[in-house]
Amino acid sequence: MKPLLCLSVTQPWAWAIAEGLKDVENRSWRVSPKLMREIELSGGRILLHASKTITRSKYDGAVEYMVGIDVSKNVIPPQFTLERGGIVAEITLVGCFKRGACEISESRWNMGFPFGWLLRDAIKTPFIPCSGHQQMFQCPPRAWTELEEKRHETAMGA
Repeated sequence: MKPLLCLSVTQPWAWAIAEGLKDVENRSWRVSPKLMREIELSGGRILLHASKTITRSKYDGAVEYMVGIDVSKNVIPPQFTLERGGIVAEITLVGCFKRGACEISESRWNMGFPFGWLLRDAIKTPFIPCSGHQQMFQCPPRAWTELEEKRHETAMGA
């Protein structure tokens, strides 16, 4: 079943999730039971949207955090090369846990926010430009169609 929801995340955090490095997305809000049911209907799969904007100071702060947890600075893409303003990956949202829950407490990506969203099974997708929204949002039908077309072209060797 196709993922119907997108989660917008700023770069370079979206890059770290798409690479399978970042397994907890830190949020001040929890996923509502209604959204979790919708996500469960798609097998837990959601699309990851890289937000369009990022300031230099936010990028530098993210890089500093990553280097502090032993992500090599050499593998983190420079700010100007990161894809922004579109779909970059498909991921599984395992669940949303309160701060201190054992499911997220051991992750080096857990930053002590009120909620941690446990992520798994990242699959990078072809970049699909589309507008994003804060929090979670419905995948625009045009973006889903374009993603499926690009996946088909890739599978056919085009």
